[in-house]
Amino acid sequence: MEHPCGGSEDFYETEAQSYDDRRWKGAAGKYIDVTQKEIVLSLVGNCEGLKVLDVATGTGRFALELARRGAEVTGLDTSGSMLAVARRKFENEGLTGKLSILEAPATDIPATRGTFDFCLCMNAMNHIPGWAKVLQEMHRVLKPGGTAVTNYTNWASCYLPFGIWVNLRKRSVRRDVYTRWFWPPEILKLHEKVGLDFRELKGFIHFPRKVAVGPLLSAISVFDKMFRNSPLAYLAPQVYVKAEKN
Repeated sequence: MEHPCGGSEDFYETEAQSYDDRRWKGAAGKYIDVTQKEIVLSLVGNCEGLKVLDVATGTGRFALELARRGAEVTGLDTSGSMLAVARRKFENEGLTGKLSILEAPATDIPATRGTFDFCLCMNAMNHIPGWAKVLQEMHRVLKPGGTAVTNYTNWASCYLPFGIWVNLRKRSVRRDVYTRWFWPPEILKLHEKVGLDFRELKGFIHFPRKVAVGPLLSAISVFDKMFRNSPLAYLAPQVYVKAEKN
């Protein structure tokens, strides 16, 4: 993940080696991992031969999935430790030829205009103070007609009290890192402002991994599917947006 300002740079540098194990193991962690990847892949579609920029790639979770499907992936992040983990993943699968690395901020992408067919930014926009500039940069480096997929934590959801608290403090509920939550009309307006035309929105009921176990996880998974593609997606705790450069 792109490490934002506000005390998180050291956090992401030091936890790079344990990042995946801490988040994506256990029944709930695996469900979140698999579901997020399924949502992203459904929005990306066929990526064979496409040039993809994975902004705030972190340990390369999504970059690797796209490379497996034939994409030429550039992973961008400010954390050298995270990028090293991503590189090892590609090496372990013999896919190093599918990966390029950029150690740079998402608000100042070192690429020329119209370089990429696709831009992706997952689980990071709400932690980057310059989130509007990130979308502008993604628009700049996309080819005409290129596609951007991003996701956001939605304060207009069942987590409304937490969203209000987070936005007042500009800090995460559990960690002292910059955090901002959004709501769908604001997100879509921001996309329109930078020249990205909205195409699709999907919802995901993101939940605390330590709470959702056993029967509760099964119940959440049922409700989660209801929020994926229906109008309820606009009230989901996490929303995924697909947009096209006009």
